[in-house]
Amino acid sequence: MVAGLFISPAFPANGKPRDLNVVLITIDALRADHLGCYGYKRNTSPNIDRLAREGALFTQAIAQSSCTPPSMGAIATSTYPRVNGLRGWGYSIRSDLPTLAEILQAHGYKTICATEAPTLRHGLRGFVRGFDKFYDEGLITEDPAPAWPLEKDCASPFFLWIHYMRAHDYNPKKKLENAFMNDSLYDKRKKLPIVKSPLTTYVPNRIPSFWAEQRGGIDNPDYYVALYDAGILSVDEQIGLLVQKLEKTARGRNTLFILTADHGEMMGEHGFYFQHGNFVYEPLIKVPFILYSPGIIPAKKIDAQIRASLDVFPTILGYLKIEKPKAFEGVNLLPALLGEDVGSFPYVISEDGNLSVRTGHWKLIHSENNALSETYALFNLKNDPGEKVDLASVEKRKFAVLKEKMDEYRKNFPETSVLPPELNEEARAALRALGYLQ
Repeated sequence: MVAGLFISPAFPANGKPRDLNVVLITIDALRADHLGCYGYKRNTSPNIDRLAREGALFTQAIAQSSCTPPSMGAIATSTYPRVNGLRGWGYSIRSDLPTLAEILQAHGYKTICATEAPTLRHGLRGFVRGFDKFYDEGLITEDPAPAWPLEKDCASPFFLWIHYMRAHDYNPKKKLENAFMNDSLYDKRKKLPIVKSPLTTYVPNRIPSFWAEQRGGIDNPDYYVALYDAGILSVDEQIGLLVQKLEKTARGRNTLFILTADHGEMMGEHGFYFQHGNFVYEPLIKVPFILYSPGIIPAKKIDAQIRASLDVFPTILGYLKIEKPKAFEGVNLLPALLGEDVGSFPYVISEDGNLSVRTGHWKLIHSENNALSETYALFNLKNDPGEKVDLASVEKRKFAVLKEKMDEYRKNFPETSVLPPELNEEARAALRALGYLQ
């Protein structure tokens, strides 16, 4: 346990929160730079782009991990994975930490989770705590696409956490499968070998067989990028329907939408294709972050670096005027929209196999996969956004400053003992379906 951590297993509902709804949208494996509002050339996200245009868009939102369990745990508790215990599939959120759903439920909110991933229910122990209802199928269907969810579930103040998987699964709606095939970004001449390995094993300059076997052995990487982008378009269409439906009702108009991702995806950077986890390169940790609530959230673009996973929970509680637990590591971002100082976080930590500390322009990565070697890499993100030129031996002063911050993080958040992973057959089946197990 971290010294000074405030733990309260009870969530007193004293004090009336604002009578407003919250919809938290997390899109699995969504890179920020594959959305139009972040400069992408393909029209993958017209509805998300509208939310960004009419709401607040954060351009430097950094996830705290490059894979789902640690990131979702950080979002659900506003604590680092080292604190909350959700280090990977089969691990459990600490029972003495309050979750977002539990706190809102205690304040009279109807709490609903809707996802296309059974792994959230079966593979993240403790994640279902506080949800009145938990749906893990039927989120996106073929025409007519339902404006999910839930007239009956959203009759009172509600919190809906909706988690989309179509980008992660390279699985667009059938009518959108060919949306980006053979366009100006598609090169028919590209070819890569296919490698037989689970998605947790990185083999450079290869297409994972998990994807190729589902698509008749196609060996053109641009084909899978086009599928990924069509998956984003499928999710975007559904988000448009959801927002439109809610905005047509008096109940739904009083709603804060937060849109982000648990992590990104590798699309050939450093030779790695169509995978995530293990590394903390920019395509894996730089995610979208959008706040939208007409009349409350001003239209604004914010370039300050934020901790995308940790800051969701306190921002929601700040919006609802609910006091946040002292255990939180994140901050309420809403004052930043009014030009106020929210307490700058010039150093942002991310980890999964590797550990990184990032500023707006610099990033230090420590490879922790091999305990016998001390491998550090320092990148100037402004001049070298692809993280190709290691400056650790050149920029020694910058290296020393960032390493000190990294060591400080390790000291303040030491590795703690957690319950060992436990996967039931439902979880194993779900992970096999995602390519994580063979």
